[in-house]
Amino acid sequence: NKKENKGKVLSNEPIPKLVNFMLPEPRDTKNDSAYEYMDNPDFINVLLSSLFQE
Repeated sequence: NKKENKGKVLSNEPIPKLVNFMLPEPRDTKNDSAYEYMDNPDFINVLLSSLFQE
């Protein structure tokens, strides 16, 4: 479907599907122990401050 519009050729081509698109995986409630540090703001502050030390 090509048509001219004010001297420009427009085409209605479908956008190709995303390649390697993955949805986020649901968080496993049985394995939450590996992510307990994420709920501890003190640990996160120590971790981030250690990244930017001279």
